[in-house]
Amino acid sequence: AFTIMGWIYLVSLPAGGAYYPVFIRGSSFDSGFQFFTTGGVTRFDLGDRLVDNTGSTASSDTWYHVAWVRESGIVDKLYVDGVLDINVNLIDEAGTDVDISDWSYGTQFFDGRVEALKIWDAALTIEEVNQERWRHRPVRFANLWNRTDALASGDVTDYSGAANAWTVGGTLSTEANPPAGW
Repeated sequence: AFTIMGWIYLVSLPAGGAYYPVFIRGSSFDSGFQFFTTGGVTRFDLGDRLVDNTGSTASSDTWYHVAWVRESGIVDKLYVDGVLDINVNLIDEAGTDVDISDWSYGTQFFDGRVEALKIWDAALTIEEVNQERWRHRPVRFANLWNRTDALASGDVTDYSGAANAWTVGGTLSTEANPPAGW
């Protein structure tokens, strides 16, 4: 079980047939949340290497709060702005890597911003997702793996005590304008 959440801002939309990976779990894009454009429409997508599960439409120049919750085994939920958008069963990936805005074999990259990113080694309830949504600083610290509200100071601590590794691969900085308070 896990929860990955944060505020997401699209600078541009992916071209037709292209993906913008945001949260990817597994070593070869086994499952993840991304934006996908098809038929001229960009949608939230929670998919795996076998199938895409698209939800509501997305626009550029807009902040969205997104939470991907893996409840157990293969039960996955994607909440967008505090509302369930996708409920699906995905592949139970063998890898435990979490890639933010990239996947290991991909050439398509997320063109946007991620802020107030939080990761738990637990499935948060919809009530907890909505409680965490409006705050940079976590309300729930139990099973908290990481939070990125302090990236400027290089905070990559595993708060859960589970010795999770957090590797920064690229330029990270804090974002000043998402609609969440401290």
